[in-house]
Amino acid sequence: MVREEVPLDRSGLPLTGGQRPQEFRDLFGPPHELVGDVGVAGETDRGPTERTRLTLQRRGDAPWVSENPCIPPSRDRPIQTARGPHLPARFGSGGVAHADHPALAFEDPVPPLLPDHPEIDVGGLVSVAPGPTSRQKDCGPTRGVDLGSKTGCQADDPSMLRRRGRGVASLPRQSTSRPGRSTGRHRALEDVRAISVSARGPDKPFQGEPSPGGVKGPTIRFLGGVHEIGGNKILVEDGPDRILFDFGPSFSPHVEEFYVDYLQPRSTCRAKDLLEFDLIPRLTGLYSREALGDGEFPYASPEVHAIFLSHAHADHAAYLDIIDPDIPVYVGEGTRTLLSAIETSTRTKYGTHPWRVFSDREPIRVGNLEVVPYPVDHSIPFAYGFLVHASEGTLAYTGDFRHHGPRAADTHAFFDAVAREKVDALLIEGTRAGPDPRKNFTEAGVRSAVDRVLNASPELALACTYPRDIDRLRTLYSAAIAADRELVVSTRTAHLLAQVAPRFGRGEIPVPGEAPGLQVHIRKKRVSYLWERPFLDEALPSEDVRRNGRKYLLALDLAHFPELIDLRPPKGCPFLHSMSEPFSEDDVDDRVMHNWIDHFGLEFHQMHASGHASGPELLEIIRATGARTVYPIHTVHPEAFEKVGPSVHPPELGKVYRLTG
Repeated sequence: MVREEVPLDRSGLPLTGGQRPQEFRDLFGPPHELVGDVGVAGETDRGPTERTRLTLQRRGDAPWVSENPCIPPSRDRPIQTARGPHLPARFGSGGVAHADHPALAFEDPVPPLLPDHPEIDVGGLVSVAPGPTSRQKDCGPTRGVDLGSKTGCQADDPSMLRRRGRGVASLPRQSTSRPGRSTGRHRALEDVRAISVSARGPDKPFQGEPSPGGVKGPTIRFLGGVHEIGGNKILVEDGPDRILFDFGPSFSPHVEEFYVDYLQPRSTCRAKDLLEFDLIPRLTGLYSREALGDGEFPYASPEVHAIFLSHAHADHAAYLDIIDPDIPVYVGEGTRTLLSAIETSTRTKYGTHPWRVFSDREPIRVGNLEVVPYPVDHSIPFAYGFLVHASEGTLAYTGDFRHHGPRAADTHAFFDAVAREKVDALLIEGTRAGPDPRKNFTEAGVRSAVDRVLNASPELALACTYPRDIDRLRTLYSAAIAADRELVVSTRTAHLLAQVAPRFGRGEIPVPGEAPGLQVHIRKKRVSYLWERPFLDEALPSEDVRRNGRKYLLALDLAHFPELIDLRPPKGCPFLHSMSEPFSEDDVDDRVMHNWIDHFGLEFHQMHASGHASGPELLEIIRATGARTVYPIHTVHPEAFEKVGPSVHPPELGKVYRLTG
């Protein structure tokens, strides 16, 4: 048996000391957002200069990692590397940094820790692996892995890091399964006939419901998004076939009763920790064995045949990482690109899945169910609504949408199709239903407002917007050019723009290094990622932006506000807040933001085009579709829909509804 061995020097990955908490934040962000790819140093009785090594061994076609037996736990664990371009090319040249640090044994992945925790030091971590580019596809050719300075191993295994091994600086956990390819285990899902909901106490929101098997015909169950913003989890069942639409956390205050700031579910058993407080549904055959850990909720083989993702916002997608890795996830091609770019440039991970990329308006058959995806307009590109044809009846699920954005025609076309189908059930989002003090700006209206401010200001202008709101970034860029300025964005925003640009027409999306008048801002930090490096050579430090302030419109994230200390913007400098207003007056981030704005004497301007349809628009849509039953979701004001008439039925959490009943 042939073996290839690559030594990995663990002394290059120390997590001891705690003298540089800011380095920890620069590399990983807030500690509570860690996903477990980094270890915490544990106690050791070895000498301060002793070094430990890992060895990557290739046994036939399967690579393994062996640990030095002096490091507990001593055992062999497989690491499955990826087929396709989602596999990172290398960890970084050399592979060892700060080799003067003592070597320590890794324990479990990092729990939530304060940034000044005495056992945290990331001085030895200098880069992370790059993710896929939007030009690459899941079925691309196999690439090698360069671990350290030695030659990497080619691998033909179709998945990557199915299990995260302790003591290993893990590769990004992304799937690269080829479309249409399934494992034997997934094929066996066709024989599954029931989903059970565990019995709960009377105070639990997911209290046991009647078995769907006792309800004839296709059914709908709302497992999230009920009387709350976000958190959509919609289960559609038709005989033996069951599919989910979206799976993310909600913005409900109930979540913050248990997890907030640095207090977050453990990365080693996220589903277990969320289930403890009924923050996710107790649905068997949905969660991965790893995410359930050793909790009371037992692991079961998959009993859900597919998950359809409407778009890449966190409240619809951020819980995908706890889903069983054998359940296929269906996404639009653009959404797949966005998810990969987000995984590469943030701490968010979506887990390992068989990714299935669908095309606009092309039906997907899952047993008795046929799903047709329709593009809609939203504040993130590549958003979808769905028509679902069951053995009896048809439903429409809107996802998140708006009528007043650059792709409003897509939204209109979707609802025209819904009206033609005379659907039995319309599952419609209602973020802005009920009291809504916000102005109904269009993107063109935002552009006009930005133009007025930039033309009236002789100084540096600042803007704050969502990096994934590509439409808003285009608006800011065009306004800056018209005002004879340059737009300056973060490295993360630059990366996202570069990744999604190929999904649009040539020149439609500005990309740093290609579009004139678009620059990249580099913050002061000691660590850089590999995905940032294409933008660093020409990047502008805060001192340059300050020196030539009149020349720039700087897009600054809230997390990067400490740069204002170096920028020293003149008093009265315009601050364009081009994001949603806070959900309540108690919004902590909003209060902190205004503290900084007041401290530096900035002039605040609110100008934002919402990603959601207004209340009156929602009522008009419902009347136009003529749906037999309307279920308002993704809203805290379902009663606002009752003006339409008796067809509106605010759903109850976990209750089973007949599609045609």
